[in-house]
Amino acid sequence: MFVDKNDRRRETWRWQDAPPDMGRKLGLDRDPMEFDRIFKMSFECFQHIVNWVVDEGNPNRNRSTPFQRFQMWYKGARASSGTCGTVSTVVGCGVLYLFSEASEMKDCKLLGVEPSTFHSYADMVVEELFSRSSEVICFPPKDKQVCMRCSMMDAPFPGALFAMDGTLCMLTTKGKHNEYVGRKSLPQMIVLVVCDWNMNLVHIDSNFTGRTQDNNMYMSSALHFAIDGENSLLCPGGFIIADEGFACREHILRPYAKRTDDLEKILFNFVFKSTRLLVENAIGAWKQKCPLLNIGMHKMEPQDLAKTILASAVLYQLWKMTNEKVMNVDTKMYTDKAKYIPSRFIGKRGVNLRDEVKRFLCDNCQEALQNLATYSPEELMLMLS
Repeated sequence: MFVDKNDRRRETWRWQDAPPDMGRKLGLDRDPMEFDRIFKMSFECFQHIVNWVVDEGNPNRNRSTPFQRFQMWYKGARASSGTCGTVSTVVGCGVLYLFSEASEMKDCKLLGVEPSTFHSYADMVVEELFSRSSEVICFPPKDKQVCMRCSMMDAPFPGALFAMDGTLCMLTTKGKHNEYVGRKSLPQMIVLVVCDWNMNLVHIDSNFTGRTQDNNMYMSSALHFAIDGENSLLCPGGFIIADEGFACREHILRPYAKRTDDLEKILFNFVFKSTRLLVENAIGAWKQKCPLLNIGMHKMEPQDLAKTILASAVLYQLWKMTNEKVMNVDTKMYTDKAKYIPSRFIGKRGVNLRDEVKRFLCDNCQEALQNLATYSPEELMLMLS
């Protein structure tokens, strides 16, 4: 049988002296801005994230995750080759898997890896981000909780420590029994999001179908028991602001009904609405970094996709924290003056707490209350809509 010496179809490489190196493939030494365009973050931020994932300096790290097992294998099996960059390539696959809106084949070609390798690396990063999500997305200690900034008053909103809202994420499958088809007749998953004054994500819960109502989502989440219990995560007198989809109870406040002639309630709604925009902006920034949340995540079962959505939130928050560190963003000027919670709020809950906050705002915003009296009811309704 004649065999062509140029026929390499039967040739298989089970061992590579030089594993895929992201820096060598992309030529980062020639065009650093190209990295920012591809990965939606600077190279300095990416290096911080790689160091966090590797977690070398932590003696208590969990070594049972797929990424840590891969890292131990890489150090033992590949140490003699003298190559480096594979760990960065693994993290790069995870970043593109969560942040890129290009096709997976294009991402594979960009990094110089096979599709099966790309998925294997991405799964490692997703599992690592998911298992360590509490290190990045968590409520700050009570002594570091800061009141949210109201854009209308250009000052902190006393007592409003966090803002909460639900957001819909598109799916590519409907589930086994179409239970994820939402009110818009599309397969969707609703995610409970809580953010602080700096639009940092402090709580993410992605285990709800698109049919779930906002208040039912909160009542069935672990956050409900952590906030309303005896050992609440909030400072005494503090509360979380939410929209009309949530009930006004315990430490969760919602605005008054829009159809009201009471100027005090209208003032409260104005302050409330201008402050609650922070959670809308936080969700928008997260979805801008991860556009697949709006156009449909990777094709997998919704139950498995909940882990991927949480991993994307962890990666976004990790990027945000490292970017602020790299850019030397100073937040002390605001945080030092925004920890005031009136003592009259302590001990009150639900509707009683909302009424007390309304009276406090009216006592301290007399000029704004007088300005509202100059508008007609129709103009006030238009401004609140």
